[in-house]
Amino acid sequence: PLVAGLSGGTVSTVLLLPLDNIKVRLQVNESTRNRTTSAAVKQQQATTASASSSSQTATVRRLGAIRMMRGVIQHEGIMGLYQGLTPAVIGSAVSWGGFFYVYEAMKRQLRNYKSTTSVNGTAATTTTTTTTTTLNSWENFQLATVSGMVMVFMTNPVWLIKLRMQLQMKKTSEQLHASRTVTQYNGFLDAVQKIVKQEGF
Repeated sequence: PLVAGLSGGTVSTVLLLPLDNIKVRLQVNESTRNRTTSAAVKQQQATTASASSSSQTATVRRLGAIRMMRGVIQHEGIMGLYQGLTPAVIGSAVSWGGFFYVYEAMKRQLRNYKSTTSVNGTAATTTTTTTTTTLNSWENFQLATVSGMVMVFMTNPVWLIKLRMQLQMKKTSEQLHASRTVTQYNGFLDAVQKIVKQEGF
């Protein structure tokens, strides 16, 4: 389970990271196309608190996935779609590998516990009881939930770094983002050092 989780997490991340990058950038992007306010409205707002007759208009234009992808490739190259690859691979591999490892270990312990309890309470042999011991859906759900919580707690710092690196932008593609003050990181280790230095653990 550990090797399968590590392999599956790594492969899926490498294949799908460009889409994840586009998704993240679209989620935070919000550019204003035009915003017009008439002089009459400004005067009215200055003399009364009522804005019922305000004619101020603001139109927000959001980038589409295709346009965002074209912009990233144009300004940052293909590698722009792979921002945050290192923490993404580490996070996915550790998350899935660790999840299956913890899940299988806890499932094995629970089966042994149920087997021992059953043996102590009946005259059945240990061999027979062990081979017939199964977990119900609720027990599997609980084990999966606990395993997921453990791995989220352990890998959350990695996902934070991944997101920060995905949102950092080159100067030539700032128009694709709403924020203009994103810290630039020169790699995974540089991101770790800067985040710890500026924000602590």
